[in-house]
Amino acid sequence: MAFPKRSLIAGSTLVILLALPGAVTPARAGQQRNAGQAAADTPGAGQRIEEQREAARVRFIVGDVDGALEELNQVGEPRITEVKVEGRVRAKRDLLLGYVELTPGELLTPGRLARLNRRMTELPIATTGKASYDLIDGTVVMRPVLVERARFYDGPLDWAPVAARALFTQEVRISSSDVLGHGDVWTPYIRWARGRPRIGMQVALPAPSFLPGVLTVEAFRQNQDYLLASFPTTLTTGQNRLRGGAMLSDWATGWLRWEGGGGFDRIESINYGYINGALNARAFGDHFAANLGATWYGAGDNRSSTTGELTFMARNTVHDDRPLLTALAGIALVSNNAQLILWPAASSGAEQVAQLRAHPLNDDGLVTGVYGRRLSFAAVEYVHPLPTRFGPSFLGLAGFVDAANASSGLPTAETPLHVDIGTGIRVNASRSGSRVRIDLGYGLRDGNFRLSAGYVQPWGRR
Repeated sequence: MAFPKRSLIAGSTLVILLALPGAVTPARAGQQRNAGQAAADTPGAGQRIEEQREAARVRFIVGDVDGALEELNQVGEPRITEVKVEGRVRAKRDLLLGYVELTPGELLTPGRLARLNRRMTELPIATTGKASYDLIDGTVVMRPVLVERARFYDGPLDWAPVAARALFTQEVRISSSDVLGHGDVWTPYIRWARGRPRIGMQVALPAPSFLPGVLTVEAFRQNQDYLLASFPTTLTTGQNRLRGGAMLSDWATGWLRWEGGGGFDRIESINYGYINGALNARAFGDHFAANLGATWYGAGDNRSSTTGELTFMARNTVHDDRPLLTALAGIALVSNNAQLILWPAASSGAEQVAQLRAHPLNDDGLVTGVYGRRLSFAAVEYVHPLPTRFGPSFLGLAGFVDAANASSGLPTAETPLHVDIGTGIRVNASRSGSRVRIDLGYGLRDGNFRLSAGYVQPWGRR
């Protein structure tokens, strides 16, 4: 089944949200000033303003920072008077001030604060980030806080995740921060797995001042070998890929993230130009997330193709120190003429669309696993935090159930529904803030056992 090109192009052009940088426009700023002036000119306004300020102080003291802003917003307050970035070691002050997009005199609202918190966590040079403020009558001093990445790895706790990845996936990724002094993070990587070699480089940095959000540039070359038939004789094929492109991403609001980009993709002898776009929406206090993404690969002679994915996620808590239950369900698909290397797959590998942790994607260097033009998948995972007094900053015991079904694939591809169960550990040992998983999975259908490892994707993201 080929889905309409126009609908997928429309999905990929979600980059139109570039027009929603989230900054206060002149018209909006004028409306905010007028609202504040109208409140001040109302009879008895002075008393009401003092009452709202007192109510805000009470909420602020008990930790209800959003409630404090809601009280003050009713009288056109509070206004930002100063921005002080804390935790900065190497990052340039002007760079960070430009990234946070806070303007003195701007009205601070709960939505504005939520968006800033989201953007601080995505600053490439930061392992963690948040936004706080000091409330002074009807004004605020903004205090964005970040914990910078180390410039490079230092000590066994930093190198342990790198070694684990090399052992389990035959791939090495090493990141270095602030190489250009622009808050940039450079990540070269190489994979030497048989039948699946790959080499590339990714650079992420705050976008130039005339663009919003974070700019990510990546180029890689890879090869993938496939088993086409095994009887009466073995028939294989391989696909080579060379890709380079750029992507912009940002939070338009505190609950909606967008990304969009494009570039060049050469698969075998066909040259494609591609454009992609995605939306990530959050709801119910960040307990629910939905992701929608699409990519269009343009080539002449009716060889253009499209890919798309829709995923829903839910969790019971947003706190790392509490037992965490997460659930995920989704579907990924490609058009009928899409190249093999673009087909969605489920396996124990970190880079696949879905996890199926008792099943490798390839066998003896050939892709033989669960993949096809259509892939539906689901997963449930429980992580129970364990107390730690030294060593890793987080340690958790996990149990999981993965399910996936691929269809419209090659005759040699596995099409039945697979359900894998298993257990593992979650550990955060490095200063980069990355969480590592080590899992042992068991396939209920075929009895497969597999030990795998990888980095845990931040919740809500694909």
